[in-house]
Amino acid sequence: MEERLNLAHEQAQELWRQFQQDRSVENKNKLVLHYLFLVRGMAGRLMPLYSAHTNYDDLIGYGVLGLIDAVDKFLPERGVRFDSYAAKRIRGEIIDNMRKQDWASASLRSRIKQIGQAYETLGYEQDDVGEEKVAEALGLDVQQVRAALEKAYMFNMVHFEAILNNGSGGGFSVENLLPENEEEGPQRQLEKQEFKKTLMAAIARLSPNERQVITLYYYEELMLKDIAQLMQVTPARVSQIHSRALLKIRTELEGYLQQGD
Repeated sequence: MEERLNLAHEQAQELWRQFQQDRSVENKNKLVLHYLFLVRGMAGRLMPLYSAHTNYDDLIGYGVLGLIDAVDKFLPERGVRFDSYAAKRIRGEIIDNMRKQDWASASLRSRIKQIGQAYETLGYEQDDVGEEKVAEALGLDVQQVRAALEKAYMFNMVHFEAILNNGSGGGFSVENLLPENEEEGPQRQLEKQEFKKTLMAAIARLSPNERQVITLYYYEELMLKDIAQLMQVTPARVSQIHSRALLKIRTELEGYLQQGD
């Protein structure tokens, strides 16, 4: 295993050397093919979330565009690992393309906002604030709330993933949620710090089960089916908890952003 890793590393080094000497399409394609496993890995991780709205080949296609962009813009002299740099570009390209799709009508967006505000009023930190209590508070049928939450899952997932990917290097990193800018001034730095505080506060206010799912998915990067096995619940239940957590976080972040309007 170690020998294979060393060989792959040596091959990558040689491919980069060739590309730096001659940035031809041929040499670039060799690098893209060498790192195609990064695209497959990212597409495999995101596919369970987007399967109802796209297919694996489309995610691969989006990811390859991100990989090509990474190869073009990568600067080895900065001392950053290409794998980490490319993961961010690949993930970002997939998410950007998914965001371009219209996930929610105006009426669904309004219903999602109502449900989020209801959860906030009833108490974020309680696991027993379920669809029944939210439905009662809004004067809706439980099935209406559940249907809205199911449709909202993708809408909130794409939104939240886009926020995290903004500067996360391919994983959840609260310290890098917003894009870095060497020329940013004190005001920009303050905005970034306030945004991070708001996000961390929103996560802290989640119920124990919701915090666990967010932690396992974004920090530990586990698949939803693995989280379900660990928590001894069904994958559908994990999706439900995940959706509820994202809805709460989105509601708080939007409230924070609207304060500056």
